[in-house]
Amino acid sequence: MITRLAVLIVVIAILSFVGQQLADKHSKDNESFRKLFHIMHGVTLAGLAFVVPLSWLIGLEVVFFISMLATRYLVGHYSRIIKWVGYFARAYRVGRLSYGEFFFPISVILLVLLSESKWEFAASILILGLADAAAALVGKKYGKRTGYKILGQKKSLMGSAVFYVVTLIVVVAFVQLAEPAISVSLLTVLWVTFVITVAENIGVYGTDNLLIPLTAVYLLNAL
Repeated sequence: MITRLAVLIVVIAILSFVGQQLADKHSKDNESFRKLFHIMHGVTLAGLAFVVPLSWLIGLEVVFFISMLATRYLVGHYSRIIKWVGYFARAYRVGRLSYGEFFFPISVILLVLLSESKWEFAASILILGLADAAAALVGKKYGKRTGYKILGQKKSLMGSAVFYVVTLIVVVAFVQLAEPAISVSLLTVLWVTFVITVAENIGVYGTDNLLIPLTAVYLLNAL
């Protein structure tokens, strides 16, 4: 237990250090920083799922949620005194109406409760961390000509296509690596990926941070 706790502390320390480096590198592009932070968060949780008990991740996300609330408050008052507060708070500066930062830790907690194995948890959180971030970054840079809006939120066919491809890779990897082994047809894999992509598309105002992982874990549980 002590070893696992030490691993968790080291990972959090590394995460904080890398986050600060990313904040400095992308000082003029807050959206890129936010999405890189998103990826880092998802990948870290997926990795920790195989190192510490899943129940520990609930505690970690509770701490993350509280720190997020504190950061949003502190950044306007003490950011000049506490330097790390300033860069950490950048992860919540969206520039549009969004509640994604609230839904992310909530979705992680729900995933822990709903996942039937660590493999399903890891796959679901990777889809959220990797596919969603990739879709946003690619859509922002290359999706202007294929853009459209859902309830006032910008989307793009290019971003959705990237989301589908990345999600497909994660789902295929899950099917191949999960224990016990899963035997499903390619058509089923393609259909599962499509439904998750639809969930991402209709998730506006940050609700995609909740819809994506919950849809993913439900479908992966059903395989």
